[in-house]
Amino acid sequence: MLARALVLLAVVIMGRAPALADDRSDACGYVYPVDGYSAKVGELLIELPVNDRLVVNGVVRAEHARYDEGSTPRPWHDSANTAEIAATSDYVLVRTLWTDCVDYSWSRIYVLDQSGSLIATSALWSIHDEFWFKMDATGLTFASDWFCGKDGGAPAGRAYVYVLRKGSTTFRKEERGWKETCSDTASLRANRVFFTPMQPILPANK
Repeated sequence: MLARALVLLAVVIMGRAPALADDRSDACGYVYPVDGYSAKVGELLIELPVNDRLVVNGVVRAEHARYDEGSTPRPWHDSANTAEIAATSDYVLVRTLWTDCVDYSWSRIYVLDQSGSLIATSALWSIHDEFWFKMDATGLTFASDWFCGKDGGAPAGRAYVYVLRKGSTTFRKEERGWKETCSDTASLRANRVFFTPMQPILPANK
């Protein structure tokens, strides 16, 4: 709620408050129409004109839809559906989210190299609990409180993670020690990759 309030305040200060997306405000709080998202990382212009179509410097690198909506990407509709970006020494990461703000969300991670080529992509394995990525000598690792909990399915004292090893193009499920993965001082929690919001593209007539 604080983040949404700050967004509203910033929009008012700039004097160009977008129209409310009234049909979802009851569930999502303050939202406004969005046509897409974009970000500049070095020489890369990364755009998401629909959810999910990933365009880098004018070239479509990937297209996906939610698992229950066939193969055609859908419009973003409003700002409750978001896109975030992060950069590491090896990769540029783009994370997209679709949500109904009630009980259903769908998120995907895209991993690009420094030239903007797509290395790997996957729907996220757990998004309703805290989750995080970390880059280390092994590669890019995904962990979450879900997989650290009793419902995560790992043997006692262990936890599952998903790892994109360097040189690979696929995230693989691996088993790690619970303490090194899930404790408050776990190495996987330290130095995690932090994402920042991509710039929303507002409808031209709003």
